[in-house]
Amino acid sequence: MGSDHDRERFTRASWLDRPVPVRRLGWVRDALLLVLPLAALLSAVVYDMPFEDSYISFRYAENLAAGMGIVYNAGEVVEGFTSFGWVVLLAMLKSAGLPIPAVATFLSLGFGLGVVVMTAALSQAWLGARGAWRVGPAILVLVNGTWAYYSGTGMETTLFVLLLTLALVLLARGDFAAAAWAGVVMAGASLVRPEGVGYVAVLLAALLFDRDGRKQALVMLAVFLLVFGPYFAWRWSHFGHPLPNTWYAKASPGVAGFTVGLVQVEEFFTTQLFWVVPAALAVCWVLKGAERWSRLAAAVVVGAVVNVVLVGGDGFAFHRFFLPAIPAGAVAIVGAGRALMGVRRIAGLRGRISPRFVGGLLFVLLCVWTFHAPLRSRTSFTAQRPESQYERVMSVREINDEYFVVGAWLRENFSPETLVATNAAGIVPYVSGLPTIDMLGLNDVHIAHRDITLGKVTLGHEKHDALYVLSRKPDVILLGLPVITDTDIRSSELEIWFSGWWQYLPGDRDMFLDESFRRDYVPYSVKVTETEWLTFFLRRPE
Repeated sequence: MGSDHDRERFTRASWLDRPVPVRRLGWVRDALLLVLPLAALLSAVVYDMPFEDSYISFRYAENLAAGMGIVYNAGEVVEGFTSFGWVVLLAMLKSAGLPIPAVATFLSLGFGLGVVVMTAALSQAWLGARGAWRVGPAILVLVNGTWAYYSGTGMETTLFVLLLTLALVLLARGDFAAAAWAGVVMAGASLVRPEGVGYVAVLLAALLFDRDGRKQALVMLAVFLLVFGPYFAWRWSHFGHPLPNTWYAKASPGVAGFTVGLVQVEEFFTTQLFWVVPAALAVCWVLKGAERWSRLAAAVVVGAVVNVVLVGGDGFAFHRFFLPAIPAGAVAIVGAGRALMGVRRIAGLRGRISPRFVGGLLFVLLCVWTFHAPLRSRTSFTAQRPESQYERVMSVREINDEYFVVGAWLRENFSPETLVATNAAGIVPYVSGLPTIDMLGLNDVHIAHRDITLGKVTLGHEKHDALYVLSRKPDVILLGLPVITDTDIRSSELEIWFSGWWQYLPGDRDMFLDESFRRDYVPYSVKVTETEWLTFFLRRPE
């Protein structure tokens, strides 16, 4: 018989922590290899729809590949995109002869699958997990609608999350080489999304709680600054501002914006049951202490919350700014499950109620809730919204499909130098190829930097300057959103039709009621398909 010390050590250890023979884990590996492509296919089918803002980046990439520089319109220097790295990557692929929209969708889906695999790697790196414990967090990501939707948008979101999760895996190693590589990876993430800098800050804060962590933090910070610093200096010098133009056009650092952001935080935590994550971290801290991995997980969750609040929320569906926290949150949930099963009194129930069964049942219920969340109404403690996330994107899909029709009609019926003013700066300008005034300011420095209090109407639709737009004498003005109608709109019906947009687009009201607009522009309703019409305003010849 062993010593009392050995018996005590065996009693305290979780029976789940014993090594599992590799041959028993083959089904887990095979299941994951099967689930990944099936999930990718499901995501591609269910969420195969154009994403309006991705076409802004596509336009910049097309112009860069054509030798015009990183510009929205020829000769206009403005940083109307949030992902320098994504634009440059797409431009390189375009130069190689690949079509940007298709390759961007392929990449976002591929990087999305990479996030799932990296989540499994994170579970192993943080928890030493094997088998089902390792695959569990990856499954939680797979069933999440935020992951599924943004894996098919052609946006840079999944690449950013993949890089951030890779940095977390590296930081788990605890050596200086890994910390240096984490600095490189986070510099790359900050080239992909500007909030990468904020995540560097929260990761550094999480590392400062132990001596080895402080040394790692210094190494990571030094390498990060060495890589990111020169780029940031160039960007500020080239574009003239420290932050992307999109920040000035859409972000809302003020009480109104912060309130909107807090409401979105609560909605996400409630509808997605993400409250389980801080609860899981609390369990881990009580039972295991604030280990480094749990501090890093908490840092990422806090970083996501702070980001949402600072920018005043997000106008898009599916809470994309929380996607960076989903892998770490999934690992935290599994970590809490393992910690709870290691408690002696719970393990003692094995003869009557299997902890594996209880834990598995709760995990399945959480997966079902997470998968079904996008299909339910967005009812939370702070708001009741009957429209589900899925219904939101499906309604937007119909509008975006019309944008392609409008863009193609403009390209076919106007000369290449025709100047267009529109509130939809993605698909229509990309497809038409015409020089464009972005009346919401994402791609216009003057409008973006106007001193307008944000947080009162639809996010991203608040900056405007009708007189400035008219002073540039656009040839074509598309008021409202450039959608098509079943019938033509007569002159007597114009104000009734366009006033319906004014609560979402306050700049349109100023323009429509302006005397010079009514004097200089003539309304036209034209057939853009056999049965549908587009109404726009054409400048009178001088």
